Amino acid sequence: MIHPLLNPNATHYENEGDFPDIYEIEKKMTVCHGIGWCIGNINKYSRRKNKKGQHDADLIKIKDFKRYKEFLVGVPASMKDKRIREVIDKHYKEIRYTSESINKDNT
Repeated sequence: MIHPLLNPNATHYENEGDFPDIYEIEKKMTVCHGIGWCIGNINKYSRRKNKKGQHDADLIKIKDFKRYKEFLVGVPASMKDKRIREVIDKHYKEIRYTSESINKDNT
């Protein structure tokens, strides 16, 4: 399974390492914080989608954050106070981050 926030056609979460920036973000945020972060980004991209000339790109980001929010909402309540990275490492090991895994999943 590809990470819920990674869109294989988008580069806004890539960095020069093996993992995208979202990996580092997940090490710092709890699941509850992540849900709020998603809601904030959904609202931000929804409000600006017709203002910055990036309507299609913003729609993609809205869909990506909605998908990620739904993933986080689905995490059992007993794990909501855990760091996102910790939850994924222990319970969702099938999630992949690298561009190689994205390409494998899309072929």
